[in-house]
Amino acid sequence: DGSRASLADGARQVARGEGEQIAANIGARAMLQPDEVTEIMRRVRARQLAVGYEGNYRDWIAKVTPPDLQ
Repeated sequence: DGSRASLADGARQVARGEGEQIAANIGARAMLQPDEVTEIMRRVRARQLAVGYEGNYRDWIAKVTPPDLQ
């Protein structure tokens, strides 16, 4: 149906423009220093350990999903 195609094309154009704007903003930011990256990674790993995440998303989500949502 032609109307669906035109709706999708409009959405794609909007998404493309937004993506380009995001890329430009990211490109303009200063890069993180190695010690900042190390600290972020440390905090991520600490949070993962706090919630019982051991590196396998499927196993973790199966473990933490309440029975009534399975």
